[in-house]
Amino acid sequence: MMRLPFILAAALLAASLGWQAARAGHYKGGKFGPAVYVPDLPDPPASDKNKNKKLTLDDMWKRYGEWAEYLRKRIQDGKAVGPQEFDKFFDENYFKGDYDSIKELYEVRRRLSKAFSEYEGGAGLQRSLNEWTQRRLNKNDFKITVSEMANRVTVNIRIPDLNSKSINLNISDTTIMLSFQRKGAVKGEVTASDPYVKIYPVPDTAQPGTQKINVVGDNVRITFERK
Repeated sequence: MMRLPFILAAALLAASLGWQAARAGHYKGGKFGPAVYVPDLPDPPASDKNKNKKLTLDDMWKRYGEWAEYLRKRIQDGKAVGPQEFDKFFDENYFKGDYDSIKELYEVRRRLSKAFSEYEGGAGLQRSLNEWTQRRLNKNDFKITVSEMANRVTVNIRIPDLNSKSINLNISDTTIMLSFQRKGAVKGEVTASDPYVKIYPVPDTAQPGTQKINVVGDNVRITFERK
């Protein structure tokens, strides 16, 4: 087995981005009626504070170093690296960070691929990461349209056979993270315990924190105030 020194790419940016934290929100369906939008709790329980802490860019890269070491040990032990390993890092906490989460996602991919390029098991990790990214970020599997009118920016996502009660939606400064299930999904596509997770960028002209959500039939409509 080839063993090469493994160098964690954990370069930190020294300059502060100076962005203001936008009001994050959460949208979730329930069995007692239509899904409704509610703001995230401003002060989560003490046991969850670290989990829900808004990551800085430096925090994210420190976390990346720990995660990359975890992946290295997993591969070294002959264990598979699949979508669940990527979901552990690219979770809701990551996407609520104080940085452009989609831009940094591609930088994480680049560094991870370089670090594992000549490591035995690295090719398999790369294939799995490519498949994960395609499934999460692909904009072509569901029709998404962005329209601007007067002082509004609207993102409409059409999801055939959407189970509206299964929607779980988190919106940060830069990212729309949407998970859901579909009614009557075909075998091999998705199951009740395996929802879709999609990641879309917040339009550049939209004002973060002003979103209003409406679900009608198979359409998820997110309306922002325009910058």
